[in-house]
Amino acid sequence: MPGRPPSRGPPGRSSAPSPGSVIFRPAHTPTSELIVAKLSFIAGFGAGYVLGARAGKERYEQIRRAYKHAKEDPRLQSAAGMVQARADAAVSSAKSRLGTETDH
Repeated sequence: MPGRPPSRGPPGRSSAPSPGSVIFRPAHTPTSELIVAKLSFIAGFGAGYVLGARAGKERYEQIRRAYKHAKEDPRLQSAAGMVQARADAAVSSAKSRLGTETDH
């Protein structure tokens, strides 16, 4: 037709890809993307491990110091002594009850 630019494809088709058509791109191969993803995961895991280990050790030391300080507190020792005495009395009472119940 005169006045129209020549069409590159078959008559009646536009040059834009239709929905559902496959566009081939000579980009990355799936294996290189997989390798990059694995390396990224490993790097992230390693960084998280190192940072978590440092934070974990600091928190562990903080808890250990608090425990040592509390263990040496006379008020806590007194309370622990009372709890131990009550527990001993409860065990002794339970033993005597079981002993008298089994004699029948």
